[in-house]
Amino acid sequence: MCLSFIKWKGICIVRKSKGHHLGWRTEVVFQIGLHTKDLDLLKSIKDYFGGVEIISESKSKDMCAFRVSSPKQILEQILPHFYKYPLVTKKHIDYQLFKNIVEIMLNKKHLTESGLQEIVNLRASLNLGLSDELKAAFPNTIPVKRQILTKQQIPHPQWVAGFVTAEGCFL
Repeated sequence: MCLSFIKWKGICIVRKSKGHHLGWRTEVVFQIGLHTKDLDLLKSIKDYFGGVEIISESKSKDMCAFRVSSPKQILEQILPHFYKYPLVTKKHIDYQLFKNIVEIMLNKKHLTESGLQEIVNLRASLNLGLSDELKAAFPNTIPVKRQILTKQQIPHPQWVAGFVTAEGCFL
């Protein structure tokens, strides 16, 4: 199953936590969100990945999401898919940043000040960057320089159909 066309997010959450040694908690989440009419597709994706984690439905927004929040499951079951079927858009860069954060967490480096700062540096370059709260709490943050994709080739004709499925519409 090629999932490189589906809208997904690699989310890194850094939040205050009194119960943690450094006063901050780090979480990662891989998420695919779709309209509830595509719930069966999300169930198929969940089965494809071996039934990991959860599917949640939001009745108010007609949305449903497949989420994996275990760094180990993300590294062992989710990220290898995108190694086998590489992303060809700027999402590939987000994939690399997210993968680096997951690896830092699995190596327990996020439990040190330098490891936490490294995650915040990566987080500053991922998706929408840092919140004002994180910018104030981590003033020494140096965002990681994002790679520039120099060669973007469409890997096969089905990729175009998949891309339109995720990003297109017919009016």
